[in-house]
Formats: sequence, C-alpha cells, structure tokens
Amino acid sequence: MQINVDTQKRKKFLISSLVAIAFSFVLTNLFDKDIASIFSNYVNIGTNLFLSVLSILMLVKNRFLGIHGKAWLLLSIATICWLVAEIIWMVYEVDFDVMPFPSEADFFWFLGYPLFFTFLLLYIRPLKNAVSKKMIMGSSIISVAVLALSVSLLHEPNMVADFETIIAFSYPIADSILLVPCLIGIFLFFSGKVNIMWTFFCIGMCSFVVADTTYAYLILDDAFYSGDISMILYVYGYIFLTFGVYGHYKIFNLKISKHVKEKH
Repeated sequence: MQINVDTQKRKKFLISSLVAIAFSFVLTNLFDKDIASIFSNYVNIGTNLFLSVLSILMLVKNRFLGIHGKAWLLLSIATICWLVAEIIWMVYEVDFDVMPFPSEADFFWFLGYPLFFTFLLLYIRPLKNAVSKKMIMGSSIISVAVLALSVSLLHEPNMVADFETIIAFSYPIADSILLVPCLIGIFLFFSGKVNIMWTFFCIGMCSFVVADTTYAYLILDDAFYSGDISMILYVYGYIFLTFGVYGHYKIFNLKISKHVKEKH
C-alpha cells in the first residue's frame, strides 16, 4: 500500500514539475529573452546537479562493488561531465556574453555519451539471456529511423561540412546510439525483467533527441538563444533521467529494508 502511495506522489510531483517548467519558460520568454536565457541556464544546472547527486548516492549504495557499482560510477561521471558542460555554457553566455558553440562545453557533453552508453550496457549485461535478437533488431530499426528523420530535417542543399556543422550533426547521431540500449530496456520492462527506471530513461533520451535536433537546426540557422522554448526539452530530459534514478533508488532501499527484516 505504501509503495502505491509513494508512486502516486512521484507521479503528481513529476507532472507538476513538467508543467511548472513549461510555464516558467513561456513566461520568461514573454517577459524578456535575457531573463529567459538566465533562467534556462540555472534550471539546466539545477536539474543536472540533482541528477548527479542521485547517481552518486546510488554509487554509494552499491558500495562501488560489482557490475552495478561500476555502472553507477560511469553514470555519476557522465552526469558530472554534463554538469561541467552546463556551467561552462553559462559562464560563456552570462559572464562573457558569447555564444558558446562550439566550445569546451561540447567536449564535456560528448564525453558523457560513451559513459552513459556503457552504463546502460552494464545494467543490461546480467539480463543478456533475456535480450532477444528481435529486441536488438527492433531497437536498432527505431534508432536508425529516428536518426534518418533528424538528419533529413537538418540537411539543406549546398550545406558546407564545416566544423560547426559536424558538431551540430553529431548530437542527434550520439542520441540515436544511446536510444538502442534504452529501447532494449523498455522491451525488458514490459517483459517484467527491469523496473520503471528504463521507461524514464527512454523518455528522457527521446526528449534529448528532439531537443538536440531542434538545437542543431536553430544553431545552423543562426536563430538559437538559450532561453528558447525548445530548451524545455533539455530540462525535461534531465528530469526524466532524475526520476528514473530516484525511482530505482527507492526500490533499492525497499529491497534493503526487506532483507534486513527477513534477517531479524
């Protein structure tokens, strides 16, 4: 009964958070773009910081041991890399009034991708016997379809493949790669093999795919600014990842409590 109550509370808090963020973005954009930019920077850092703290807590809970300990270590480092990227972006934009693209922030964002990808693989690894060829094929097809759609939206006739263009295209490509293990996790979730964390992770990655595609389009069109409404999707991505980790954290604590009670 307590589990259902906690789940309902988390659902309400999630919905309230999403609505509040959307309302705040719209309101700040209507009021002033500079304020919208500052708000966007701080809310991205705030949600990312919370995600990093929860990831580190899960790392501590696993005592740095076993395959899951390694997985949470990688996720913790990945989220810290993204946090550093967000801070670098804000410093360039708010303190120096410079558009930070491309910049050192891109290096830290890209550094987080292979770490997050390896985290997902390590978490799936103990369930490799439950992962079928159909799951892998289905996930890969969906990922390729998403990538093809993103590239088609970004590509323009006579486009020059300069450094900025390559960086802009790299984000949707990296996102589509991360989608594969996330989608496999969704298949395992509906098979009853993993918990709700994977659903949140998949929704979060879908948010990043749309956000990065929109970001690349606006950057290449010289129409991007940090407070843009599309930035909501980045915050949503962090929020869904955070709720995924938090849900797993609660389940982990519940298992420990049951184990302690059984011993006594």
